[in-house]
Amino acid sequence: MLERFSRKINACSFRLIIKVADFGFATSEKEKPEIIKYLQKQLDIETSYKTASETNNLSGSQDLMKTKIILVLLLLTFPALAITKKSEYIGYKHKGVKYGETLPNGVKDLGGGLLSNENYGVSRFTKGKKYMLWMEKISDRDTKGVPNWEVKDVLDFDNLKKNQSFMFSYSSGCLQNGKENLDMIVMTEFLPTTKTYKILKAWKSNLKKEKFEKLSTKGIKCEYAAP
Repeated sequence: MLERFSRKINACSFRLIIKVADFGFATSEKEKPEIIKYLQKQLDIETSYKTASETNNLSGSQDLMKTKIILVLLLLTFPALAITKKSEYIGYKHKGVKYGETLPNGVKDLGGGLLSNENYGVSRFTKGKKYMLWMEKISDRDTKGVPNWEVKDVLDFDNLKKNQSFMFSYSSGCLQNGKENLDMIVMTEFLPTTKTYKILKAWKSNLKKEKFEKLSTKGIKCEYAAP
């Protein structure tokens, strides 16, 4: 894993550095310190190369590699430094609608579920070819008790492939290390021949930060329930 990470850094341009860092973000929190330790070792090696380069008037390519390593270290250690595009839907407010209805902004509701704190929920929406998961919070209710929601965070996807879906909330048959986690969202692919789910990706709804956070798929299992 470390060798593959190193090859990515060495081959990439500065324009692609953040994509390399995303490789690190995709790893579990247990693996990340190992990657950072490895990069720090490589940085020491590059520093010694730089000293030799100054003595022998060699190429400055080692300086370039050193700069790349420093930048990836910063992005891994302080993820907030990564350049991310804020979704246009964050902060959007709307009244709760029924499954299949379209919001005033043209986004179609595909249903959702409440989280461990029932003032929060995750819902699926589509618009054109874009598929989205919205983390939302109830801001208030009208006189009939219908909730008004505010979007706190958004995950964007291309159209899902056949048999791919998201499982979460009370309706989910997914467990993390054998335990229920109502704040977990799992992207799965149903395998009809074995009637099992392949775990593709997973996230946690961090309610304190009101953000989606990546989870390791290790230890996550989703059981099939016959309709």
